[in-house]
Amino acid sequence: MPITPKPGVFSLLILTSCLTLNAQRIMKDFSITNYNSDNLLPQNSIKSMTFDKNGFLWMATEMGIVRFDGRYAKYYNTDNTSALHTNRCDLVKTTGAACKLIIEPEFGSHILLTPTHDYQLAYDSSLSGDTLQSNLWNNQLFHFKRLYKQQAHAGKYQALLNDLDKNKQIVTVNEKQAYVKKGSELYFMDENTGQIQRLAHMNNLRCRLMFSVDSLFFYIDEANKVHAFKNGLLQPNIVASQKLNQLLQQPGAIDKTEFVLRDSRHTFLQGKGSIMMLVVENNQLHYHTIVSNIPNKDISCIIYNEPGKILYLGTTTNGLYILKKHDFKVLTFDNTRADINCLYAQVELDNGKILTSSGILTNDKKNNRAFSKPFDNYAILKAHDGWLWYSSNHWLMRSDPTFQINTRVKNIGELLTGILETDKKEIIYSTLSQVIMLSGNEEIVLVAHSGLLKGAVISALGYLGKNIIWIGTNKGLYRYNITNRTLMKENELSNANVRMIYTARDSSIWIGTYHDGFYKYHKQHFIRMPQDAQNRLSGVHTFMEDKKGYFWIATNKGLFTVNKKELDNVSNGQKDAVFYYYIDKSSGFRTNEFNGGCTPCGIVTENRLFSLPSMDGLVQFNPDSVYLAPIDKPVFVDYITVNSKPVQPDTILRIAPPFQQMAIGFSSPYFGNPANLHLEYSIPEVDKQWYRLADDHTLVLTGLAKGAYTLLVRKQVNYRQYIYKTIHFTIIPRWHETTLFRLLAVFLGIGLLVTYFLTRYDRQRKRSIYLEQKVFERTHELSLTVKELERSNESLNITKQNLSESNRVKEKMLSIILHDLRSPLKFLHMLATRLEQDHSTITPEEHSPLLSQFRQATSDLYVFIQDFLVWTNSQKQGVMIKKETIVLRETVNDILSLYKVGSQIKNNIITNNVPEHIRITTDVNILKLIIRNLIDNANKYCTNGKIMIDVLETGTHLSLTISDTGRKMERSLMEKILNNAYTQTDISHGFGFKVINELLVKIDGRLQIDLTDAEPGNRISILFKKESL
Repeated sequence: MPITPKPGVFSLLILTSCLTLNAQRIMKDFSITNYNSDNLLPQNSIKSMTFDKNGFLWMATEMGIVRFDGRYAKYYNTDNTSALHTNRCDLVKTTGAACKLIIEPEFGSHILLTPTHDYQLAYDSSLSGDTLQSNLWNNQLFHFKRLYKQQAHAGKYQALLNDLDKNKQIVTVNEKQAYVKKGSELYFMDENTGQIQRLAHMNNLRCRLMFSVDSLFFYIDEANKVHAFKNGLLQPNIVASQKLNQLLQQPGAIDKTEFVLRDSRHTFLQGKGSIMMLVVENNQLHYHTIVSNIPNKDISCIIYNEPGKILYLGTTTNGLYILKKHDFKVLTFDNTRADINCLYAQVELDNGKILTSSGILTNDKKNNRAFSKPFDNYAILKAHDGWLWYSSNHWLMRSDPTFQINTRVKNIGELLTGILETDKKEIIYSTLSQVIMLSGNEEIVLVAHSGLLKGAVISALGYLGKNIIWIGTNKGLYRYNITNRTLMKENELSNANVRMIYTARDSSIWIGTYHDGFYKYHKQHFIRMPQDAQNRLSGVHTFMEDKKGYFWIATNKGLFTVNKKELDNVSNGQKDAVFYYYIDKSSGFRTNEFNGGCTPCGIVTENRLFSLPSMDGLVQFNPDSVYLAPIDKPVFVDYITVNSKPVQPDTILRIAPPFQQMAIGFSSPYFGNPANLHLEYSIPEVDKQWYRLADDHTLVLTGLAKGAYTLLVRKQVNYRQYIYKTIHFTIIPRWHETTLFRLLAVFLGIGLLVTYFLTRYDRQRKRSIYLEQKVFERTHELSLTVKELERSNESLNITKQNLSESNRVKEKMLSIILHDLRSPLKFLHMLATRLEQDHSTITPEEHSPLLSQFRQATSDLYVFIQDFLVWTNSQKQGVMIKKETIVLRETVNDILSLYKVGSQIKNNIITNNVPEHIRITTDVNILKLIIRNLIDNANKYCTNGKIMIDVLETGTHLSLTISDTGRKMERSLMEKILNNAYTQTDISHGFGFKVINELLVKIDGRLQIDLTDAEPGNRISILFKKESL
């Protein structure tokens, strides 16, 4: 099924122009994202929705089914899904312990669809065939097969059961229990037992609301009395809470059953612009308001992610709303001064008040106090005695916590950039160019002028104890020893713009910089930490450490959290990718730009809140309660196209030439910040590197050569934890890249080499004749002089002997060639003759075997040439024996495959009787040459017969015997073969055995021939001593 990805606009929709004032109020606590027909949906009416077990959100609309992964949508409609008979879809839900997703396009149609493993929609014959089930909106799938069998067949409740699947006054507790109202009567139905119970005492009570909460069913009558049932039994001890009673008493608060909505775990009430979650606490039916002041009144379905405080609202006219409650709050001043909320240093006063340079902030804006004359931004100290140190108009100031007593300590002449208190209660402060220590009433100048810092501007101070101060500047980091009064520059950070010096709980030192990331000081070295994928961590302002061991890192481009152990592992030399979780202003703060270069930058308040300064207010949060959306869902293939043509993702991909490109779309459900979803891919056959997928999670591959490939896609879910998706595909080679074509080219090359060799041999032979003639003529001319004649005769005899030996070797080589070329050439000739004479009458079925035989014959010729080269080398300088252990039966099978065509032409049956367990250690190439020659001779002199290869083992020897039923060799010839006694006239009869004898010596073997006449044919054996194998 083709996919038509339509990216959702993942922007925060403030909706200022279209929402009422009350609607805008919820923006203080929630971020709102609206998906509609303008940015994601095919149509704005969402009839129902549910999450499947893999994390996809499914929505039923009037223009088909939508599957949403948090960023992108996949659409199912009648154009691309044959299982859908209409686009006006009503129902999606999950059922069973496995959370199986079911889709019913129309209520009551009993046509149920389910997704396949690769997310194609298919007709579910099992579920669709079960008509004894109720599958209504706002309820679970309810089965009543057993109820129908026990009750309707017995003539009871038949009318109730016959139209149960269309009765909208049903409330399911689970898939096996339900409460049904028919007319004025209320029934409890239990599929587990097959029993129906009429709740007679409810007959006269008119219903206002019916719903279930967990395992309880609630019936609220017109008098607003709450009746609770469990397993069909009234629970009189469960009553409505006072808060719920007050709500029910309000006119028009909740008037319709449709105002009660459910997801798979929760039950909700809608009333007066609020969504309330019903709960049972301490035997009281109670509610918690999730969100108020919602302007939209057409909510059709709700899903609530309770851990993440995320509300998914499907509407009938406005599409999908996702409301996420903020985990962060921002403290700001209501003041018209432009920079009043651009905050830096902060300290906590009493009662949760936060002192900043602009004034005092509290959780209640009415109690905020803005200073008419703000003091300097960058440094505030609350000393051990509670007094405050800061600067104003270049004066170092000291005040009591109420600012009733304000003392000018010293005119420092420039901005105060840092201030801290040592463990000895000494005050150390810095200006742009100086560092000064106040010890009691004594003032000690540590760094007196900018010359010592080579013109650098001081931006941060860090006290390490043991009289060591680190001084951060815009041109590097310095270390100052108070005892020795020595200043030393840290060369590894000589050019860093230092913004933060932080000491962690384990006393490790961390350095934040502008534009160069952050470092850990480890074993006298500064170890640079890895960057995030978007390089947002290039500028680090603040480190905060929570009790779970996580760092919270503020930057110019948002907030990160990371397990400190992962960073420690980096400093210890491990190369695993660090997992940074990114949080931006969609989580509740006003700007992604946090501030730094101040003392202190981030603080922990008395109620354990982290407080960070930003360009627009103080951002506060509890690190233990911040919801980090899990990134644990699988990776799926949405579509694959090859050369712009779609293919099914679950098929084995074999791509026919010409290959141009392959496009693959991936999806992985994630409803958090998209910056945290990192998909990478690698193709090991190309290289071992991992590359980041495009933001739309598509991959286009081009320029790949033929061959088999593995595409790996992974998603990092945590430190050292990945989820993988694997796709195997093969690019089929072009015709000229095939093995067959290359073999044909090799054979052609061999043929040309053989032709060249024979031509050269002929030229050498003619030249030899010519030289002999010249020698003869010269000898005749010199015959008059006896001395010269004798010398000439001696020279001539030597020359003739050399020529004779040369000719003998050449004739011997030629004889071998002619001897072993006959069989394959004969088969080639016969096949070619038949193809020439009968090519017009041969059917395609006959044509293929003939070509196969032709290929086999050429293979024989190629193998012979290889063997001939081995033998030639043995005649020149000896063969290099390379022994290896082989399975003898498999070796014989390899040889017999070469003679399959030849034996068929001769109508011979060749049988391999070698046991499978026989293994020998020898030179396999020489052994193959010997066996091949023996089988070739047997096949050559045997017609309509049998050729058998057997092995006989004794205590000391192993013999391989090749026997045939053909014409028996003459006894005299066999004796000459065994005695290796050949003359010139023997070449055509037994010369091949001479080669065999010579080669057997090299592999410690011996030839045996059965000389008896007991059986027809020939029995030739190769005998090996076991000690040599």
